[in-house]
Parts: sequence; structure tokens; C-alpha cells
Amino acid sequence: MERALKIAVALFLILSAFTSSPDFDLLVGFIVIVALGILAYNSHLNKKLIEMTMYLVIIGMFQPFYELPIEPKAWLVLDIVIAVGLIISAFVSRTKVVESNVS
Repeated sequence: MERALKIAVALFLILSAFTSSPDFDLLVGFIVIVALGILAYNSHLNKKLIEMTMYLVIIGMFQPFYELPIEPKAWLVLDIVIAVGLIISAFVSRTKVVESNVS
């Protein structure tokens, strides 16, 4: 589920970067809050403090309630960098799954 959320958020961020609709940007902001909130909660449960903090910072940047005064070109770069980072993190896992054989 985490992989699907990361890919979906990345696709929405890429679409948002190349459209000029303020309504779509507002929708993407709400989607980012919900999806990354779920990911932050899962990271908290798995005791991954750095991931949780990263998700919370991204939520703070893309929240739709208060617009941050950043130039449009900087938003474009942020959208693409965060989307690429989410896609990479969806396919690269740093934790190894340990199987336990209980007989």
C-alpha cells in the first residue's frame, strides 16, 4: 500500500507541476495531506523518525490552507524533485525483511 501511495502522490505532483489550474493544485494539496499523513503515521509506527519528519515537512509545504511565497519556477523544481524522490523511495527499500522459521 505504501508503494501505491507514493507513486500516486508522485503522479499527482507531476501533473500539478505541468498544469496551471489553481483548483487542481488545491485538490493535489488535499491528496498530499491525506496520503503523506498515512505514510507518516506508518513511518511512526515502524520507528522511522527521519521518514516521518520528511513526510511532515512535505505536508507543510503542500498544505492548501496557507500559500507559501515561493516563485512558480521554484515550485516546479520542488514538485519534480519530491516526485522523483517518492518514486525512488517506492522502489528502493533500505530495510531487509527477516523471515523467521518457527517450527
